[in-house]
Amino acid sequence: MGLPLLRLPHLVITKLVDLTSIKDLTCLSLCSKRARNILIVCRRQNRFKGKFISATVVSNCTALNVHYCEIEVIQISNLENYMKIGYSKFELPFSGLTVAVVKDDIRELETVEIGGQHVPFFRGKYTLFTFWEDETIGLRKCLDFARETFEMPVKLLEFSQKGMWAFDWINGWEEKIPKMTVRVSGIQDDKLKYVMENCESRTLKTRGGFVWSGDPKGYPSESFQFDLHELKAKSFVACTARWITLQNISTSFLEELEIRQSSMTNRDLNLFLRLWLVGGFPSMIPDDDVKGVK
Repeated sequence: MGLPLLRLPHLVITKLVDLTSIKDLTCLSLCSKRARNILIVCRRQNRFKGKFISATVVSNCTALNVHYCEIEVIQISNLENYMKIGYSKFELPFSGLTVAVVKDDIRELETVEIGGQHVPFFRGKYTLFTFWEDETIGLRKCLDFARETFEMPVKLLEFSQKGMWAFDWINGWEEKIPKMTVRVSGIQDDKLKYVMENCESRTLKTRGGFVWSGDPKGYPSESFQFDLHELKAKSFVACTARWITLQNISTSFLEELEIRQSSMTNRDLNLFLRLWLVGGFPSMIPDDDVKGVK
């Protein structure tokens, strides 16, 4: 006979919640409205303080993580695709880990209610799988469910061409999220420019895009140009940004700029440092490594 959890005294339930992983709490909250309401009451004890939600919408995965950098992911998948091919392997967003998963029997799926909609559900070893006819609706419903249940903010969106809709949706929220990461591989120049012009987050990061390799399919293209002056973000991080020049930087209002690959020469960098030391680029915040340089 199972433990009648919901019949326990409130203090005991609160202690049990403190010892339970968010993945298991998410499963519990899907059992019934009463179970979810109890979790909402328990969250007032600062159980989830400092934690936040991360979302990813890329070519091979639509998912959200309710505790960043832990294997506690809710994956949103297309039911028809699942029935055709199942899942044998997937890459966990944000962690870079690859986990092998045995193809699950479709008959083992349960049905749960999320956001007023009944959907197939499976609790895997590492991931909670939900299946939707429309993944865009699935992510919206799951994000709203997690935000309301755990009262956590969304602080990161990582997306590719597939996730442009998610960028428009989340970017339009009244409460802006602090960071967005766009995987530029596969995104056309006009779409990338659109993101850079309209991103309301404080930090915008572009990931991927190896145009320096000479790959004709590289993104952004070698002809890509963008005026950093038009960036709304205050912090810009780019793995590859050969389009950035010293003059481009000089017109920006950025507080932080990090570039891994660029077309700037040592001479450009020396000139930048000399200008910065005499008061140029006043909005840029000095890194700890260069504080005190004269």
